[in-house]
Amino acid sequence: MAINYVVEAALLSRIQRLEQKLMDLEPRVQALLEVLPNRLTADILEQLRLSKQTLVELGSRAGALKQMLLDLLEDPHEIRRMCIMGKNCTLVKGNENMECSVPLEKQIAEEEEEEIEMLLENYLQRLFHNPNSSAYEAFFV
Repeated sequence: MAINYVVEAALLSRIQRLEQKLMDLEPRVQALLEVLPNRLTADILEQLRLSKQTLVELGSRAGALKQMLLDLLEDPHEIRRMCIMGKNCTLVKGNENMECSVPLEKQIAEEEEEEIEMLLENYLQRLFHNPNSSAYEAFFV
C-alpha cells in the first residue's frame, strides 16, 4: 500500500472525528443560545459552560493537529523518510538525497513525497479555513 493512502486515511479519520464532534455540539449550543435571553437559569449556564469547555477541547485537539501538520511540512526529511519505508532506498547523509537500488522505486517515492505534501496542505486548509459553525462563532467570534 502506498504511504500517501495511509497518510490520507489517517488525516481524513482525524479530521472527520473533529468535524463530527463539532457538528454534534452545534445544535445543542444553538438551542441553548435561543433560550438564553428568556431563561437565564443555573442549568442553562452550566450547559453553556460545558459546551464551551467541549469547544475549547476540540480547539486544542485541532491546534495540536495543525501543529503536527505544520511540523511535517517544515521537515521534508521526515516526509522523505516516510516515502522510502518498505522500499530499497536510503537517504544520503549530508545532502538528504534519496538513493534507491531500483530506479522505479525512487520515482515512486518522489511522487509520493509530492502527494503527501499536497495532502498535508489540503488538510491544513480544510481544518482551519472553515469555521462556519454557529457553535464556534458563538464562543470565539
